[in-house]
Amino acid sequence: MRWQLVLLSASLLLSHAPLHAACIAPIHFHLTSEGPWKGHGDIKQGRTCDGYYRPGRIARFRKLYLTAPPVHGTLLLHEGGTYSYTAPTGFAGSDPFTLRICGKEGLITGCSKIVYNMTVE
Repeated sequence: MRWQLVLLSASLLLSHAPLHAACIAPIHFHLTSEGPWKGHGDIKQGRTCDGYYRPGRIARFRKLYLTAPPVHGTLLLHEGGTYSYTAPTGFAGSDPFTLRICGKEGLITGCSKIVYNMTVE
């Protein structure tokens, strides 16, 4: 029963490093619900932003996967559920990418897909 799993789960927060406050907007999602969850961000050409996942009350992250890379920019995954997105110089517009994050919420193991729409200015 999927609705019971969602009720038992705690929300997780995607956040951003303080130096890149306009890079990625915070979103809440559940590991026990596949999604896709939608995220978005704004970034200047040639800039890099570092995103990370902060666990909620009963959530623990296990692995972060890149399932659909950005078409124009570069995305690097790092240990501990962090990543860096670098916007290309000379490009302005939308640059979507998709991440899949897996872990455990309480006693339930699950994964969620998060689709980001990065806007390069």
